Amino acid sequence: MALLEARGVDKSYVVGTTRLPVLRQLDLVVESGEMIAVVGASGVGKSTLLHVLGGLDALDGGSVHLGDTELATMKPDELTRPKRFTTCSAKCTGSAG
Repeated sequence: MALLEARGVDKSYVVGTTRLPVLRQLDLVVESGEMIAVVGASGVGKSTLLHVLGGLDALDGGSVHLGDTELATMKPDELTRPKRFTTCSAKCTGSAG
C-alpha cells in the first residue's frame, strides 16, 4: 500500500465568471521511504497540489488517500492533527497548470 496516493485529481478556481483549471486528472503515488520534490515555474499549481494532498483544499474530482484512508472521509479535526511521514519520492503523471 502506498503512503500517499492521488488518483484523477481535479482542482479549479473561479476567477470572476471564469473557471481556471489548475490540476487536471493528476495521478501521484508516493511509497514509504521515497523522496519527492515539487518543482516548476511560478503559477503552475505547486502550492495547489500541496494543499489538496494535505487536505487543506477540497478536490473538484478524484481522490487522495493517506495509507488506506481517503482524505474526503476524514473529519476536520483529523485533517489538522500533526502528521509524521518519512521523506518520500514519487511518480507523478497528469497535468498541473
